[in-house]
Amino acid sequence: IIQGNYINLQRIYTTKSYKIVEGLIENFHPMPKSGHDKESFSVKGVLFEYSDYEISGFFNNTASHGGPFKTNGQQVKITYFPTKRGNAIIKVELKDETD
Repeated sequence: IIQGNYINLQRIYTTKSYKIVEGLIENFHPMPKSGHDKESFSVKGVLFEYSDYEISGFFNNTASHGGPFKTNGQQVKITYFPTKRGNAIIKVELKDETD
């Protein structure tokens, strides 16, 4: 993690300005391997968009490049920070259906 990003994440956690959403992935739209689009999905109405091709201090690992989100219906818990550019994913937890 770049030092500036670490300091920003530390501030987010210290001030508790993050949010958590837990539920099933809906409206999953994978990014093609070639790029030229963002990957996106929602959980309980909270939209997430990201791309491997955008430099970010937050999560941006798409399914086409080995990311954890694969399809609608995955049970997830996501810690995120609302920004002017959208909801930035800080932490990803994939839930087993037996949890």
